[in-house]
Amino acid sequence: MAGKTIVHIGASGHTMGAVASDGSVFGWGSNPTTDYYEGESAMWKVPVLVNTAGTSLEGKHITQFRTGLHRLVLASDGSMYTWGYNASYQLGNGTKVFSPTPSSPMSVASYAFDGVPVALDAERRGTVPAHAPGVVDVTATFEGRTETVVGGYTYQDVPDAPTELTAVPSAGSPQTSIDVTWNNPAYTGRSAITGNPIKYRKAGDLEWSEAADSQIDGLLPGRTYEVVVHSQNSFGLSVASETASVTTTPDVTLAMLTVSLSDPLTPVVQGDTAQFTVTGANTYGDPLPVAPEDVELRSTVGRDVGTGTSMAFDTAGTRTVTATVGSVSGTVEVTASPRYIVTWDENWPDADAPSSDTVSADTLVELPDPSAAGWVITGWNTAAQGDGTPVTTSTPLADIADGPNVTLYARWERRTLELSLSKDRVAAGEAATITATANGSFGTTTDATAETEFSSLDDVATFTDGSVVSTTAGAHVLEGVFDGAVARTTVTVGPSSVDSLTLTPSATTVDQGGSLTFTAVGHDEYGNSIELDPAQAKLTSDVDTDVATGMTMRFPSASRHVVTLTYGDVKTSVTIEVRPGKTASKPQGLVASKPQGLVATGGTAAVALGSTAVALLLLGCVLLLRRRIRRDAH
Repeated sequence: MAGKTIVHIGASGHTMGAVASDGSVFGWGSNPTTDYYEGESAMWKVPVLVNTAGTSLEGKHITQFRTGLHRLVLASDGSMYTWGYNASYQLGNGTKVFSPTPSSPMSVASYAFDGVPVALDAERRGTVPAHAPGVVDVTATFEGRTETVVGGYTYQDVPDAPTELTAVPSAGSPQTSIDVTWNNPAYTGRSAITGNPIKYRKAGDLEWSEAADSQIDGLLPGRTYEVVVHSQNSFGLSVASETASVTTTPDVTLAMLTVSLSDPLTPVVQGDTAQFTVTGANTYGDPLPVAPEDVELRSTVGRDVGTGTSMAFDTAGTRTVTATVGSVSGTVEVTASPRYIVTWDENWPDADAPSSDTVSADTLVELPDPSAAGWVITGWNTAAQGDGTPVTTSTPLADIADGPNVTLYARWERRTLELSLSKDRVAAGEAATITATANGSFGTTTDATAETEFSSLDDVATFTDGSVVSTTAGAHVLEGVFDGAVARTTVTVGPSSVDSLTLTPSATTVDQGGSLTFTAVGHDEYGNSIELDPAQAKLTSDVDTDVATGMTMRFPSASRHVVTLTYGDVKTSVTIEVRPGKTASKPQGLVASKPQGLVATGGTAAVALGSTAVALLLLGCVLLLRRRIRRDAH
């Protein structure tokens, strides 16, 4: 029974039954004989649904339920069904046979009151015929037989119904009361009329209400009511009078307003004008017409403009719109989604005309990044001179907009460039990475190496794919140019390793026994001079008797000498001519001449001395020849 609304309860000593508003029936308690609680004999501790499927109750809407050893239900169509214990004809079907399932009592063919037949309709209903007061017999015919209930009906001597019934709104309370008048009948039966019960109901209702007197109070304004009046004496009530209808005076006093968007399915967007529907009602909720020209619309957002029942929403966001007619107001909450018209002004003399975008958001999703030769945009501002509000993607547009319109101006700074080297000192032929960094949009930096034109002021450097190489020793100024910006840096190039040597003697000839000083200079593969480390420089000669001391060499013997400088794996040589020592000087005044007519004196001694001289001369020639051979071989 959970969730059910119970409208009727039947009870006996051991069983209970209930009827729900949907016409379903429940039962519980003792069930000693087979009845129609799920077709089982049991003791039900909780309510169970009476299953009507497949029985004569199927599809019926039950309104009342009588329970006990036998069951009796009444359907909404006026038909009645019974089942259960039947020892004393309780089921009304003319038998004493126990019935476990619902069955309708026997269908009556006709009725007669004191012999006067009753005309029955399709549902076996009819109107009791008129008769003089007193007790009469009732005869019923069913299933081929007739039975009479002696004294089964009593006609009472009640008065006739009232006449000339009227009902009008009360003058004193036209909105809530009506006055009822009538004339009592001429025939009042065997006793005087003791009262006139009055009943009324709102048109369309099923139930009647009883009125305390002829002025019926507490009614609703502008409603139609039906009224009937009986005459009453000691025997009972007359038949009701003819029904009188009356409509109470409408309440036209405006008590409340309801405000809504005329087109609730269409979103309201910033910049749009929305139409509103304003309806009025009295205190009882009855609708009252409202003239649009009488409506004043106001908004909690001051920029919203209302005219009649329309309002223009200049800004986005949620606001409360109030409609007022006289002293009565109603409100509705309206949210206008954003739709800003953003105009971008690049703000420099040769710029294109400003462009516009429609932005359906509270903030900007991105900022344009225009370009101008030699300049970089730093940001957008609400003022052309930059003294307004700086605008980013987190700036609420509602804070800077003029209604739905926003105009933004670009701010610029000069392009700047900076050069950097992976190393500022390199050897000749060694590459260094060069990087050009420029200022970028909106305060960022950017790698401009690929777009920068590089050069060296002395034109001795080569630039390739972000690297710089120079084979000339010295300090070189490098220059980069990008988008009109110029930057410089200096790289110092030193010589590379010794590739060749230059050996310079203080003279190329020297007397026998004399000394020469040598100057040595190294060169790398590119011809750059290298200062040599004296400790690593070594002088040698092809003449064993020559003596080297540092970069000085003494030549004890006369001949052609080859002097060699060795520095690591690199060598170089120079040839020195060593002149023989000088002969003793002749006395002055003597002239050398071939002897004429010398007389051989001491001939033997003279011959011997001449032979010795010849031998020495030959020996010197041999030695000189050997030295030349050795030099040439070297």
